Amino acid sequence: MGYSRAAVDNSYVFASGYTGSDYQAMSISNYILEQAEPFSKH
Repeated sequence: MGYSRAAVDNSYVFASGYTGSDYQAMSISNYILEQAEPFSKH
């Protein structure tokens, strides 16, 4: 069985190992959409 960082099920994406941190600013937003933005670019 293989490992996947992300899996797609219909219109949902399930991701593991993602924190939503902004590593350049060394911070994390209080807003979930801002946390998800970097992930959606990959």
